[in-house]
Amino acid sequence: MPVSASSLDLTTLAVAKYRLEISGTARDDALQTAITQASVAIQRRVRREIRQTASATTRTFRVPGSSRYVDLDPYDVAASPAPVVKLNPELGAKATTLTVDVDYRLEPVGGSIALGTYTAVELSSSLLRSSSYAGSFDGPLVSVNGTWGAFNAVGSVPDDIQAAACTTAGAWLDRAVAVYALEGLDDPRQAQADPASSWAIPAAAWSLISYLQRLTGV
Repeated sequence: MPVSASSLDLTTLAVAKYRLEISGTARDDALQTAITQASVAIQRRVRREIRQTASATTRTFRVPGSSRYVDLDPYDVAASPAPVVKLNPELGAKATTLTVDVDYRLEPVGGSIALGTYTAVELSSSLLRSSSYAGSFDGPLVSVNGTWGAFNAVGSVPDDIQAAACTTAGAWLDRAVAVYALEGLDDPRQAQADPASSWAIPAAAWSLISYLQRLTGV
């Protein structure tokens, strides 16, 4: 069976074949596998969720000590639908559902420059946060239920990110070309991989997506 696309993919097989000038179908499975692996690697490297989760999901975070700032790293929560934020979710039905712009606000204000998503929750200074958990572990828990990630459809992923995924997948696909074989070489040390065709994200791809790398408040 053909290798299927993943919901995490940052580009499509058709786009990758066009950008890499690959014709025919002989390498489709290998290229699709490389696209998915490259897409996962890119999102882990920049510590961002570029592709959205299929449905609303709850994630729980600890508020460190006396801090009011909850870093959602490495996640990104979408602005719509509005996230539901709860304090002390370990209390179940007794957890406190917080009101946006009263008990908390999403940061950065207006969404991140890179993806338009939110990367942190700031709690109000007037919010009472005491609980048994907070007393035992030096800080309360906060849960966030929402849609995570920036783009629901692969076609909505910006061109520069798609190009980076194509470049990375193409480089990884070409890593096994004959130049790496030892046959016919007088010295095995002659078999040197091209730095642009290693299992790392190539420099050409990284130059397109380095702005996505998570920084506090971005």
